[in-house]
Amino acid sequence: MMNSHCSIATLYVRDNNHEPNSSVGQVAAARTRISDTAKQSSLTTHTIVADAVSKLSDNAISSLPNLQNLKSNVRKIRERSQNPLSLPTTRDSIVIDPQYTITARNRTFLHFDSGSIDQRVLIFSTKKQLKIWENALYSENGDFAKQIRSLPTLALLPVPDVIPTFDEIKAQFPTEDEPC
Repeated sequence: MMNSHCSIATLYVRDNNHEPNSSVGQVAAARTRISDTAKQSSLTTHTIVADAVSKLSDNAISSLPNLQNLKSNVRKIRERSQNPLSLPTTRDSIVIDPQYTITARNRTFLHFDSGSIDQRVLIFSTKKQLKIWENALYSENGDFAKQIRSLPTLALLPVPDVIPTFDEIKAQFPTEDEPC
């Protein structure tokens, strides 16, 4: 503790009157062990956490976050360490590995990829979403019925004319504040 009075500074050094807390070191070691095991093994998340926690004292266990938080941390560590793909720097450098074109339930997710061309088209969807789209009655939606007639013509426009044409299409529809 430091005390200053009339330009005289006095430093008081007190004796530490409690024992060191060993659980702090145990918790840090357990977290390091969890992190290292998550990166290097294929054990289940639960097994990794249970193994690390089983070696701790009751006092150390009480200072850990809850079980779901520890498991979530293991999953995050694995995601970060097991993702070999780097972010693409340009659109042309996007390469979609076939394993990422299906869902965890082995269902097709990437339905169309036009390839690495300048104006690449990717269509991602699930079968359920496609069924909804297939069964929708767009002709009953007045706004969509007008737009759907206009949008295909954009494909035939020169690139510099696309944005002004979008603005013209937008001008055909009232804003939320204006009545129809």
